Amino acid sequence: MDQIQNSNIFDNNFNEMFILNNYRQKCNIHDQRLDILQVDNYSNEQMLKCIYCLQGQLIKFLPLKCVLDGSTFFKGWPILDDSKIYEQLMQMPKKDELLNQYLEVVQNFYKLFKHEINLLIDKKEKDSLMNIQKRYDSFEYPLDLYNRISQKEKLKDIILNQYQDFDNQNKAFSQIVKENLEKQEVYKEQMHNSLETLKNYKVDLVSQNQTKDQIIQLINQINDFSIAQENRNILQVSQNSHDQRNSQINQIELEVLEMPKVVSNNMIAVSQNIQLAQNKKIQIFSLQDLDKIQNFQNIELHFRNKNIQDEQLKQIAGALEKCQNISSLILDLGQNNFKLEGVQYFATSLQKCHQINSLTLSLKQNNLKLEGAKYIATSLEKLHKMNSLKLYLNNNSLNLEAVQQITQSLQNYQNLTQLTLYLGSNNLNEEAAKYLAQLLLKSQNLTSLELDLYNNNIGYQGANLIALSLKNNQKITYLRLNFQTNNIQDQGAIAIVQSLESCQNINQLKLYLGQNNLQLEGIRQISESLKKYQNTTHLTLCVSYTNIKQEGIMLILSALQKCQKITNLNLYLSQSNVNLDLAKIIASALEKCQNITNLTLILRQNNLSQGEQKVIYDQLKNTLKNAKEITVEI
Repeated sequence: MDQIQNSNIFDNNFNEMFILNNYRQKCNIHDQRLDILQVDNYSNEQMLKCIYCLQGQLIKFLPLKCVLDGSTFFKGWPILDDSKIYEQLMQMPKKDELLNQYLEVVQNFYKLFKHEINLLIDKKEKDSLMNIQKRYDSFEYPLDLYNRISQKEKLKDIILNQYQDFDNQNKAFSQIVKENLEKQEVYKEQMHNSLETLKNYKVDLVSQNQTKDQIIQLINQINDFSIAQENRNILQVSQNSHDQRNSQINQIELEVLEMPKVVSNNMIAVSQNIQLAQNKKIQIFSLQDLDKIQNFQNIELHFRNKNIQDEQLKQIAGALEKCQNISSLILDLGQNNFKLEGVQYFATSLQKCHQINSLTLSLKQNNLKLEGAKYIATSLEKLHKMNSLKLYLNNNSLNLEAVQQITQSLQNYQNLTQLTLYLGSNNLNEEAAKYLAQLLLKSQNLTSLELDLYNNNIGYQGANLIALSLKNNQKITYLRLNFQTNNIQDQGAIAIVQSLESCQNINQLKLYLGQNNLQLEGIRQISESLKKYQNTTHLTLCVSYTNIKQEGIMLILSALQKCQKITNLNLYLSQSNVNLDLAKIIASALEKCQNITNLTLILRQNNLSQGEQKVIYDQLKNTLKNAKEITVEI
């Protein structure tokens, strides 16, 4: 019989001496030592044979000295006729070596697992902290806003430096007081908005805790699965015959060995998928991180109120030039301090991003004026793949020609479906509205439109031009129009609401018509048009500071009762002569609007007390049975 030695070196001397000294009995036939065991026949009277007994015979045998060596395999014993078994035995490491191998595989898996998890958690923690910072940077903090609009620094300068020149000091004081009185309503609105925004900004970790619990549960399932699988196999082995055990055990060993590899590969694949998703989007809040954006397609750069000057703007522009595959860009540069040279450099870089199809660009409060607007318009004109554009140019001293340049640059966007234009506080007139109307006439594929002209002077004729252009935009489903403080009067407001009667696909409508000297007749016509908005589910209507009184409010409420699809309603009635009795009437009238689930009622500057606010809220809560959220502001 063939002897199969394993990889260990062994010494035969002791075994040979033992056989020579203790096995002296000789064969009766050949007179040779009996030191070989026959293993293929158990009925022999003499199981031990001599070397000559085996000559010329096909029998299976074991040399006794080799049996004494525990590190030797015998091909043909105890399995007589399966050479594959012995081939596998020869390749198999020792038990301790195999166990250590398995342990090392599992340890490496958990080491890699912990490393990947820690990397992701660290990344998420950093992103969460950045998002919180971003949220608080996204609006003007109430104390900062107060310090700005109170002009304390200017007042301090006048007090300290002009006390010897009474006339100039008096003029300076007069100018500040005049400006404050003229912007009183604007300042009030800004302060209310800032305070309300701050109130709504809370850190809520409910979803994060749910995710954490799910991850812990998944990690526990990894362990549970391997133990349960192993136990099932062991039970199966115990019920099998002895001949099947070796193959079953081998199968278990293979599964145990492969399981960490499979799980590890899956974890690596998940990690790679997560990394791939992250590679598609990046948020940057610091100039020092700009070098990270090169390989991303979806980029957000948040530099609002960061004192960005020309050199920093050039740095941003240089980083964008390296992003050849960028398809979506959000760039907030509002409230900074760059000049014309920086704008030119930035605009030149932006126009090289030919793959952009979604752009959000905020340049508000940067004093761009005409020349800056020209550079921006030229760059926008080169971006032919645009389907979504959000452009914030509030408070930039733009004149008529600047608006013309901007609107004309957008007229060739054949695929544009989402357009947001914020042009508030730029002293725009009727002629500017004409250019905006021309743009809307050529943008027939819009499904979402936001046009914010707050605090300009387009008048009723400008409003009428825009109204005419809106009639042809039949695909719009989301519309936000802000014409507050534009002197559009009844004629302009009526033109706007009547034009929307033909836009029957609108389901979300936000209409701001406050501070426009609207009279009862204008409110009446607005109410009649509201009745025809039968597909609207989300409605925001602002008629604040119009002095419409009870009759006008009742007309609006009557119209709302006809709009039974409305689920979300925001109604602005600030400074509208609303007392507690009228507020109760409003609450009672809304009882017929039982589909409303979210209601916001703004009643600022109506001489209502905190106690009366609670009375109004309680009545609304009792009236609107299906409402999940009710907000009353006074």
